[in-house]
Amino acid sequence: MKKVLLFAMKRLLAIALLLFPLFAHAEEVEIDGLWYDLNAEDKTAEVMLSKGEPYSGDIVIPEKVSYEDAEYSVTSIRSAAFRESAITSIEIPNSVKDIGVYAFEDCSSLTSVDLPKGLTSINNSTFRLCSALTSIGIPEGVTKIGEDAFCACSSLTSITIPKSVTEIEDDAFTGCFSLKAVHITDLAAWCSITFWFSESNPLWYAKHLFLNGEEIKDLVIPESVTEISEYAFVRCLGLTSVTISDNVTAIKAHAFYNCEGITSVRIGNGVTTIGNKAFEECNSLKAVHIQDIAAWCNITFAYRGNPLWYARHLYLNGEEVKDLVIPDGVTTISKGAFQKCAGLTKATISNSVTEIGASAFSDCTSLLTIIIGNGIKTIGKSAFAGCSKYRSVYCYAEEVPEAQDDSFGDSDPINAALRVPAKSVLFYEMNKPWSRFWRIYALKDEDLGIEEKEYQKEQAHEYYSPNGQQVATPGKGMNIAKMSNGQTRKILIK
Repeated sequence: MKKVLLFAMKRLLAIALLLFPLFAHAEEVEIDGLWYDLNAEDKTAEVMLSKGEPYSGDIVIPEKVSYEDAEYSVTSIRSAAFRESAITSIEIPNSVKDIGVYAFEDCSSLTSVDLPKGLTSINNSTFRLCSALTSIGIPEGVTKIGEDAFCACSSLTSITIPKSVTEIEDDAFTGCFSLKAVHITDLAAWCSITFWFSESNPLWYAKHLFLNGEEIKDLVIPESVTEISEYAFVRCLGLTSVTISDNVTAIKAHAFYNCEGITSVRIGNGVTTIGNKAFEECNSLKAVHIQDIAAWCNITFAYRGNPLWYARHLYLNGEEVKDLVIPDGVTTISKGAFQKCAGLTKATISNSVTEIGASAFSDCTSLLTIIIGNGIKTIGKSAFAGCSKYRSVYCYAEEVPEAQDDSFGDSDPINAALRVPAKSVLFYEMNKPWSRFWRIYALKDEDLGIEEKEYQKEQAHEYYSPNGQQVATPGKGMNIAKMSNGQTRKILIK
């Protein structure tokens, strides 16, 4: 219903725009085959819809027209002036500063357009349904390309976007199925354009981006760029590698969506956020390169924003990270930071880390050993879920960290041993998800505290309730038994 109302409002606005000039000006005349609305006060002329025979063929609009011994400067083309006409080409003088909405909509025979240098925007639906238009150069000075501006220009093969453009609205290039090339002259300016949606970007169809005539394959983001805008390189299949400079702080949602040719990406130290699906469907991605583990741990990754989702392999200064050591000073490992990093076999988390974010190490399918420092306070949802091969977990925190039921996966880790401080074994056994480990050992400080000692089958001589209160005899349900050898065990009384 909202869409219907919005459509109706747009049509009413278009009609209002068409009717407004009828009240604003008085003199409508035909001069050399073109109809103009003449403004006697400022001596300007606006090209308008023909009141006689529909326009057709090649149209040349002059800079000035004369009428009754007065000269008028042609400064605008009225909304829908050539709509649904049979024109084949049009030359527009630089004196024209404004072209109205729908001005050339559905001119199905129009093959070429020379746009004026003084233009500042291309309005909504200006060239919509110009199915014969093959190429168009947008002049420097244009800052905005409006909604549906080139929608369904099905023969358009290339387009040039000047560095002055800052915004391209919804569906500006939807249905431009023949587009093969987008030409730009300033990469930094391109990174800053606000694209309203994926098909606002002509790359959605063209798939190849050219900088000063040369196709971009190894993309290097300039130092002057601080943010890469949403949809900036969407579906750019020509890209094979991406280098993000240290000055970039944000890679916005869908920035590299469906760039199937990218095999490697290098993320600068300055990046703090990577948006939703920024690297979604980059199916050829094999390597993510970074220079600083601490900086990587601090990045906020939105849903599937992490390029590791596809790359699976992380490189630190050129060397693949297999034995990961989180450096001192890092306090939080962000959500999804190492998710799906298949190259990891061991993760050592420093004492300064207090929080491991949700899914931080999920689906690290080669991870065998996890060492968690004594500063840890919280472990997020699914932090180590899907790490099907881990066998040893060392946690040095004396106070049992808060963790979710699925922090170590949905099923009990029957093949993994948990090693914790001796004084805390009982408390780990009493708290989920730690209690789900089938084997819990007291660790020692020799090297990494790896000396194992299996529980011996000794007689219990003290019993405790699950909340740690000593009882004379165990009651129904879960009980904690302190064995004669000093170790503790859980006992279920049915």
